Amino acid sequence: IIEAIVSRILNTIFPGTTKTIAGLDNFTISLTHPAAQCITWIVGIFFGLGLTNYFLKLARGEEVDIIDIFSYKGGAFVTALFASILTGILTLLGYVFLIIPGVILSICFAFLYHVILDNPELGIIEVIKKSISIMQGHKLDYFVLHLSFIGWYILIPFSFGLLYFLVMPYFYVTLSLFYDSIKENENTMPSETL
Repeated sequence: IIEAIVSRILNTIFPGTTKTIAGLDNFTISLTHPAAQCITWIVGIFFGLGLTNYFLKLARGEEVDIIDIFSYKGGAFVTALFASILTGILTLLGYVFLIIPGVILSICFAFLYHVILDNPELGIIEVIKKSISIMQGHKLDYFVLHLSFIGWYILIPFSFGLLYFLVMPYFYVTLSLFYDSIKENENTMPSETL
């Protein structure tokens, strides 16, 4: 909700442009202003890291408070920002060359924020390497975990979006529990091809 409000404010401050496609009657594309996109992306990282912090604590049975969304250790945000830029570029390159490498890379970087929160002392490259290492042997499990939520996602529009507020916390706690279960086996899993 906060991200949507920020996005709306930014789109008011930095209005986008509308382009009409030549040869197609009444077909226009709305383009968001680059400054609004950039700020929205940074806000998304801030809240993404905060929500990961909140749900990771919740999954571990720790005491949680709404303030956990806005507070985390050390320079976690800066690390997350630069790691997100680097992994975003790598994932984009994977999608450009072929779709499958992009999907595999995005799965490899799925627990980037979890690793940052658990290891705030690590640098950007170390965090990325650790995220890849944790996912070794578990990419297919992660993919199947996402598939198991498809039924819930299909039901969300039929509840006028209200089910979203139940499904998303359930999903994020499940991801955090999955992360905790696979990080224990980080150094013992064999290499895989997928």
